[in-house]
This record gives sequence, structure tokens and C-alpha cells, in this order.
Amino acid sequence: MTRYFPRYYETATVLTQPMGIIMTATRTIVLATLIACCVAIATAATNDTPPSATATADSKPSASETKPTVAQQITGSWSGTWTTTRDGGDAGPLRCTVTGQTNGLYNARFRATYKKIFPFLHSVELHAKQMDGYIEVTGTAKLADWAGGNYTYSGKIEGDSFICNYKSDKDSGVFDLKRSK
Repeated sequence: MTRYFPRYYETATVLTQPMGIIMTATRTIVLATLIACCVAIATAATNDTPPSATATADSKPSASETKPTVAQQITGSWSGTWTTTRDGGDAGPLRCTVTGQTNGLYNARFRATYKKIFPFLHSVELHAKQMDGYIEVTGTAKLADWAGGNYTYSGKIEGDSFICNYKSDKDSGVFDLKRSK
């Protein structure tokens, strides 16, 4: 007598029953998927699994596993304000997008509003250096003479805070930025 719901090892007796063909195919797929998952897990556990994935409760991750790279800390979107220390302390909103370049250089593209109505855009090539607990950034930019001429930039990025001083012959001030969410 043939059963309609055979065990996975009884496939030969089921092929004559219509429901048995469907059940056999389904069980074969499920069994093959289960075997493939077990093989993948076993391979990952013995070969290429990063230490953090197999760490025990007693082990501590190394500093390189928990510390973000300079590029991860500096690149991305920032927003905040700029404030000048000259000409009555004018200030306004500021946005910055930092992208990576080569050899530890980064392009910072600043978008500001001057006198509450004039949009202003300029880019600065920043050099970034990992320090103890923060990233030091420095750079220079040549702007139009009416905008202040040659500027120098020096600042630091610590966590989600980016503070940068700027200076030219005609202006100086500070950018106070936070990482945009």
C-alpha cells in the first residue's frame, strides 16, 4: 500500500501518487537547502569568519575592529554655522560635504549663506591626520579677492563634531559643524 505522505527516504513508492510527486519535490528542495546552509555555516566558522563574529563573551575586540578609519570619520555630510570674528561677527548657516580623494586628501565642499541672502559655494582640499582621539584637518583655498583671497583652514573632527578655523587677510572665523543624520 502506497502512502500519500512518505518519509524523505521513501521516494520510490510515492512516484505513482499525484500528491506524492509534489511532496517529494518539496522535501528534496527543503533538504538540499538545509544541507547547503549547514555547509556554508561550517565553512564560515572554520575559514574566513572575522574574529568579532566568533568572539566569546570573555574576549575583547582589538582596537582596529572598533576604531573607525580616518575616511569613515571625515567623509559625509555636515551642517551647522559659520561665524566671522571680523566685521561685527556676521554669521550664517553652513553645509559641508566631504568626499575622499587619494593619498589622504579630502575634498570639502562648503555651501554657506552670507548676509542672510547671498548663497556662497567653495571647495577646499583638506589634509587629514589621525591624532590621539581626534582627526586634525588643514587646508588652503584661493577664493576671489572680493571674497577674501587666500584662505587657510585648520580644525579637528572629534566624533560627530567638526570645528574648523579659517583665516585670510580680510577675514577670519570658525565653522561649527555636526554630522548630518
